[in-house]
Amino acid sequence: MKNAIVKPGSVASFFLAVMLAAGCRGGDVPLTVAVRGIIVVENEDSAALAGHQIEFVSVKDSAVRAFAEIQPGGHFALSTMHDGHVWPGALPGDYRVMLILSDDDPTARKLVLQVYDRKPLDLKTTPRKAAIPTRDPLIFRLDRQ
Repeated sequence: MKNAIVKPGSVASFFLAVMLAAGCRGGDVPLTVAVRGIIVVENEDSAALAGHQIEFVSVKDSAVRAFAEIQPGGHFALSTMHDGHVWPGALPGDYRVMLILSDDDPTARKLVLQVYDRKPLDLKTTPRKAAIPTRDPLIFRLDRQ
């Protein structure tokens, strides 16, 4: 039996290209969906939140989590850790959402702790929830104390 060769322009190369373009990744790869959002602070710039993390924890399985570093302006784009790899997006499902403060800048951490509501900092007390997938960017409002 001869080795199969996929020649450019052949039907086999067409189907291979379609499978790759459709995201056929093979193996144990999670089927994540893109999730973007913004944290809004009423009447304020959310610059104090830049560098901290936002984390989504699955309601069904707390081992399923998605995370992002909060960018200047409060923007974020989620990623998921699965099997030792980081994949863009999040797995579909219902999540509780919390903030995780960075230890890199003690002054910025202290400012967030002094100014903003602490409920979103604890998974048990966070009022923030999200359902993924969503067509629109997620918007989370952070209240002052």
